[in-house]
Amino acid sequence: MSLRVALSCAAAALALAGCGSDPKPGACPRAGILSDAANLVRFSGTGRGPEDVLYRGEITNVALDCSPHSDVVKGELTLTVRLALGPRATMRAETVRYFVAVTEGDARVLAKESFELPVSFTAGEAVATASDTVENVRIPLAPGRRGGAYEIVVGFELSPDEVAFNRAHQGS
Repeated sequence: MSLRVALSCAAAALALAGCGSDPKPGACPRAGILSDAANLVRFSGTGRGPEDVLYRGEITNVALDCSPHSDVVKGELTLTVRLALGPRATMRAETVRYFVAVTEGDARVLAKESFELPVSFTAGEAVATASDTVENVRIPLAPGRRGGAYEIVVGFELSPDEVAFNRAHQGS
């Protein structure tokens, strides 16, 4: 089920950071980056040293332009990704997968959808950025709930090994 369909079909609840122009405090969900999925390191072969890196990725920004209503929050979510080529890189373009999820304050996932974002490197450049926009985000509000009861989180789609790598290398 798509994020838009799931959000349109189920009443949900959530909270994260930054609504474009929040007319009333708590009227918009917060939008942010899941720390365990904020970074991506792809390696060549089985090695896991710095010399084995194909590329490193980072979600550098996420913003929600929000329009709250009494029964639904509508919006548009934009994120920016930065990729840096490593010593083993031979490609000039890469497609990364990321997810957008809506959660309740207790972190229960109400809806999640994956997206692909192509990133191209200009000749001679080892760093590239790309942005993507998820349009027509709709979050139905449960009776008595405001948009601030919900959270929208984004992150790279990672394997269990990649999540473990990120946790072991956070802050480095």
